[in-house]
Amino acid sequence: MGKASTLDDVMAQLGEQEQMAVDLIAQTHDEASTLRIAKRILQGQKEYGALDLLNDARDWGKEAQQEEDDRAAYHAFAAVKWVLENSEDYEVAFELDTDPDSEPN
Repeated sequence: MGKASTLDDVMAQLGEQEQMAVDLIAQTHDEASTLRIAKRILQGQKEYGALDLLNDARDWGKEAQQEEDDRAAYHAFAAVKWVLENSEDYEVAFELDTDPDSEPN
């Protein structure tokens, strides 16, 4: 089969457990986001094999927290890169006042 371009194309290639997960994702995400996520799941299935959640010892809650932590770091890295590329005085751009009682600048 060629490159999957629709959600139906991707779903047809996913295993039952992956399809169940995508169905849950579709309840809280728009179609474009669901398709993007489903393609990532398909990529993982092709790389690692179909899910077998009943025999998979991973702690999915812990995995999710680690991914959220990574996401926060990636956003920070993107912001820092933008400042470094776009600010002549990047030291000033990162002067953050963490004292909640201080007066605004």
